[in-house]
Amino acid sequence: MNDDNSCIDGGPAFPTIEWGRTQAGEVTQYTHGGMSHRDYLAAHAPQSVCEDIIGDTVQSTAKFIGIEAKEYDHSVHYAAAYAKATYVYADRMVAAKKTTNLPLAGKGSAK
Repeated sequence: MNDDNSCIDGGPAFPTIEWGRTQAGEVTQYTHGGMSHRDYLAAHAPQSVCEDIIGDTVQSTAKFIGIEAKEYDHSVHYAAAYAKATYVYADRMVAAKKTTNLPLAGKGSAK
């Protein structure tokens, strides 16, 4: 997959191909990309890794999301920090895939 987003998000995780006909009656192929590898990896980011990315103090969590520690409210800010951490993890996985040239899924992937 060489679309413009594949270098950013790892390309589609679950692409599908459908066949149909145009209004002129010609057979054509439609490709639906599905979710990106980046989104898939973020959704499956291990909790312990995300917690390591965020840090275990109010100061580290606040710094991670770009606020002062005195502004930090766990009930308001932790979900944003956790969501950001999942994408940090996913970005690292996509980058590792590019540098190692290993498939993330599909043909040739480990079982």
